[in-house]
Amino acid sequence: MPDHRKTPISSALSLPLWVIAVSVALCIAAAGYLGYLVWDDQNAVAPLATSPTTQAPSSAVPTTPAPTPTTPTPSATAPTTEPTPEPVLRTASVGVFNQSGIAGQAASVAATIEQKGWNVSAIGNWRGAVPSTTIYYPDDLEAQAIQLGQDVGIIRILPRVSTMRDDVLTVVLVDGI
Repeated sequence: MPDHRKTPISSALSLPLWVIAVSVALCIAAAGYLGYLVWDDQNAVAPLATSPTTQAPSSAVPTTPAPTPTTPTPSATAPTTEPTPEPVLRTASVGVFNQSGIAGQAASVAATIEQKGWNVSAIGNWRGAVPSTTIYYPDDLEAQAIQLGQDVGIIRILPRVSTMRDDVLTVVLVDGI
């Protein structure tokens, strides 16, 4: 006599549903991660300005396009006035600290910073775990921190942490600049 025991449906379908659920979750996570890798907010392109599109009329009657407005061309004698950016003053004091382990690197970078017109108020060693060369700035000195970064080639610029002075730009050297 054949065995008429029935296999519970829930256990028979749980494995495939579980596999599908995990697969879907992995696909969503992978898509999000790939989107994160591809997105570069500093080089994001703004959408182009588009003009409204017009569709051709359904009849075969030709239409005359509307005249396009003309803009006056500037004369050769008219001066061009482009706004010039405000110069960033180099009034902030700068502390330069070495975490690289390269002897004398803080003093060398401090000399370069002074040649660019900055006042170096401290040179020393940094005890901590900064992942790469960084300029830390107090809230009111962000523009000067950016200028200092441009002057010496440091691209990692962050707000100061609570243990840092609030009146000084702090440069922590981890690798060569």
